[in-house]
Amino acid sequence: MDPLFDRLTGIADEGAFSLKGQIELHKKLKFSSIELRSIDKVNITKLSDKEFDKVYSQLTENNMGCAGFGSEIANWARKITNPFEEDVNDLKRSISRMRKLDTNLIRIMSYPNDDYSDNAWEKEVIRRISELTKIAEDNDIILGLEICDGWASESPENLEKLLCEVDSPSLKVILDPGNPISHKKSIEESWKFYYVALEKIVHFHIKDCKIINGESVHTYPGLGNCDLKLMIKDILSHGYNGLFSIEPHLHFDYNSGMYYKYGNMLKDMISDIVINRIF
Repeated sequence: MDPLFDRLTGIADEGAFSLKGQIELHKKLKFSSIELRSIDKVNITKLSDKEFDKVYSQLTENNMGCAGFGSEIANWARKITNPFEEDVNDLKRSISRMRKLDTNLIRIMSYPNDDYSDNAWEKEVIRRISELTKIAEDNDIILGLEICDGWASESPENLEKLLCEVDSPSLKVILDPGNPISHKKSIEESWKFYYVALEKIVHFHIKDCKIINGESVHTYPGLGNCDLKLMIKDILSHGYNGLFSIEPHLHFDYNSGMYYKYGNMLKDMISDIVINRIF
């Protein structure tokens, strides 16, 4: 099998609430790691030490790796007015856990606004992410900035400015082609985000989406309007050697097999890319 298949993983809380169910899904898909986000609806950064120890034991017993932490730091639910201490504490609590699971990547976003002026919002986002990045630098971990919710996701220009202002090997980008379209941006703007981020992309979320009657509708990979396959081909042609992590965002019943189907459709897409290898 092509080694590219060894680079597939997923945010498995979209397939099962329990870690046991998440591991079973990934084993069924022949994925060797999980991007940990929530276990029984509790974010990985918020678990008690005792709960985390159980997570570590289950992953170890099942020979399942950790592809990174999907934290809530600066995400859609934490606006720019949310106490910054919560993000600092989540990050610091995660560091020893990440080391134990042999991962150096933790996902963040960039703070949605909450009635700040554009200038004040920008300054506070840059200040906060600068401080978080300094913590990451001091502990040899990477903040993966997802282009999703927050100031940096408002425009390619904002993303470029943040990456210039906080120029650090500890601040990278998590690309998700589904996010700009789901936020009703054009495919042209989505590609602009991609090219601004290209040299900093450390992780790739697999999500697809299209707009129907003015509403965002998430789809199986390859069935949306996000140029998902083209972006995968392009990033591979530029030497990307990171992971591809499924994040379906579909409305589903946990017993429906949606996550498993989604993972297999990604594998079919990767098979076609490999067969017609142009990277």
